[in-house]
Amino acid sequence: MDAAHKVARDACPKEPYGYSIIRRKAIMLIYGRNFTVTARDVDPQNRVRADAIALMLQESAAHHVDTWGMSIPDLNRQGRTWVLARLAVDLGGRPGWKDELCVETWSRGYRGAIATRDFVVRRGDGGMVARATSVWFVIDLATRKPVRLAEYEPLCEHAPEKRSGAEEPGRIDFPGGDFTSRLLEVRAADLDLNGHVNNLRYLEWLYESANIDILATRRLSRIEIHFLSETHYPDRVELRAAKEPTSGDELGLVHSILRGDGVEAVRARSRWVSLGQEA
Repeated sequence: MDAAHKVARDACPKEPYGYSIIRRKAIMLIYGRNFTVTARDVDPQNRVRADAIALMLQESAAHHVDTWGMSIPDLNRQGRTWVLARLAVDLGGRPGWKDELCVETWSRGYRGAIATRDFVVRRGDGGMVARATSVWFVIDLATRKPVRLAEYEPLCEHAPEKRSGAEEPGRIDFPGGDFTSRLLEVRAADLDLNGHVNNLRYLEWLYESANIDILATRRLSRIEIHFLSETHYPDRVELRAAKEPTSGDELGLVHSILRGDGVEAVRARSRWVSLGQEA
């Protein structure tokens, strides 16, 4: 293990749900947080689901920006909030129930209205579980438009050269031809602090758009999701999924989630490999 990885792993505490930091200029540069995989986080093969990993990422990011005074409640007092625009997660060895994980996260910097943040997830022994990269905006709650982030720079510290190793999100085109379709009702329990459907729910719904044969014989190795518009309660969404060409034994799906008014809320790409194949 190289020295950089050792520092990152040692930044995580031993007790569950604790945290520690790497400091520079008295600002939290890299934030580490421990999680325990619970029974509700795993699939029938006792492998942690992608939405459970995404929850750990989201919680770690939220706690990191909270230390900067930029949590959602902090921004709400300014009539603003955070929104996740894109998330890409590469999944390797998949832990199971009761496994201890450490999430490390850092900001790669701000460019205009765009905030980029990376993550790595490791087991307690340092083994890699996931690498992720994400794009966020701070939006004005009245106009629903992104704001420029320069005014927040004095609160933050970035690691622009540090990369998680996850493949960057790119363009996703929904294939022509056949696709599967399923309708779901939005529940009140699907809403988050911003009053719209939580981004984690969309990840759960992507599992619903994959057929049972895929879930029984394959594991998710990569998910890339673009959040395009808000969905609210009550509403009905249509989950669409179509196959796209991939190399080797890998199975590729492109997903589209449409609101009841026909507006596309999410477009995503998933990659599935046969059970037993570990990165």
